[in-house]
Amino acid sequence: MKRTALSAIHRQMGARMVEFAGWEMPVHYTGTAQEHMAVRTRA
Repeated sequence: MKRTALSAIHRQMGARMVEFAGWEMPVHYTGTAQEHMAVRTRA
């Protein structure tokens, strides 16, 4: 499975990784509520 240049960063941020079209991709992080608040306050 191939990894993107950001794979290590995704893992450090707590991403759950899955295989997609031969690539390791992040599918989910810590939790929906936490992701929502991060977008609302930091994006």
